[in-house]
Amino acid sequence: MISNITRKDDYMSPIRHAGVIAFLDWIRRTHPGVRSLKSLSKDEFMSLATAFEDSKGLVINKSHRVYEKWAVTQGFFRDGASDTDALESLDRFWMNAQ
Repeated sequence: MISNITRKDDYMSPIRHAGVIAFLDWIRRTHPGVRSLKSLSKDEFMSLATAFEDSKGLVINKSHRVYEKWAVTQGFFRDGASDTDALESLDRFWMNAQ
């Protein structure tokens, strides 16, 4: 878990839970071969996140704040024991940030 991020107003905070759930649903529908976000490289994860945002009409690049939020979110999946663990860590982050 990313422990150095402790407040929701920090510059680098992850995508909210509902956004991650929507992302997971989109992946399930559009990329059925992806079984786990944990198993993806950062580049693969960010490519999917960029495509997801594009599908909603938001074009992001490496300097876009939403791109940076997805990069932080990817760290939760990279460091978690599983995708479920990553979601629980994200929930704890946002509960503690309030």
